[in-house]
Amino acid sequence: MQFQGDDTGRAVVADLLRRHCSSFQLSAARMAGVGRPEELVYDVNLRRPEAGDVLVRELVDTAGVTGVSLLPQARVGES
Repeated sequence: MQFQGDDTGRAVVADLLRRHCSSFQLSAARMAGVGRPEELVYDVNLRRPEAGDVLVRELVDTAGVTGVSLLPQARVGES
């Protein structure tokens, strides 16, 4: 996701992740430049995998958040 906000916005994002995920961890962060949003990548384990679209919608509705994608994680040994 792309995030351009303050600590209040970060707290909202963290609250949404806590509500929808059994666990989550920030795995990458990159500053794109002055005045541009930072790119944040989280590894998440959804409480209800079928409700991932709800999490994405709620994140997009959060001030300062854009470009949200939820990608499935390939498991070792799966084809």
